[in-house]
Amino acid sequence: MSLVRSIKYAAGYIEVNVSGTRVPEEFFKVNVEIWEEIISLAERSGTEKVLYQSCVTGERPLQLTHDVLDEFINRHLAHLTVAYVEQDPEGFEDAKLLRTLLQMYDVKFELFQEVEPAIEWLEKQGD
Repeated sequence: MSLVRSIKYAAGYIEVNVSGTRVPEEFFKVNVEIWEEIISLAERSGTEKVLYQSCVTGERPLQLTHDVLDEFINRHLAHLTVAYVEQDPEGFEDAKLLRTLLQMYDVKFELFQEVEPAIEWLEKQGD
């Protein structure tokens, strides 16, 4: 998977930036690594708020997306509050399915196309 990622604690939340191209064969492994890093930083920083900015092109494999969620739902993902910014216009429709899946698991997850409204929403969420 040709992805560039940055995950850091900033301004009361975890800021995640991921960009590049999805490679289906590496999708599960790379996404597990990203979410493990997010969860670890959440535990170390004491925050449950995540601003996840994605500008990733390529197919989002539905079954593998579900597999990644299954890996983490019982391991803290349900405790996170995620403002997800999908910056790829073509990927926004796919991200709506991701939102639906996460909300089915009672994860506080909202989808945005721009960063500023995502930050505003995240700041309004309780700790």
